[in-house]
Amino acid sequence: MIVGGAGRFDRPSLAEQNFSHPAYLALAEAIRAVSIPVQHTICGGPFTIEAARMLRQQAQSLPGDSR
Repeated sequence: MIVGGAGRFDRPSLAEQNFSHPAYLALAEAIRAVSIPVQHTICGGPFTIEAARMLRQQAQSLPGDSR
């Protein structure tokens, strides 16, 4: 599972620069990619718990997961 932000900035940003890298793009095509709202990925804070819940739900829905 590869995680990306669910949203894009209007202008080029360093926060999303890695999402255009060829290695990331190749990996994202090969495995399941999930997105979480960008406001949960910018900085750590209380909302980080919600982001962890979202990721857990996504991971549990992957084939072969017995948890």
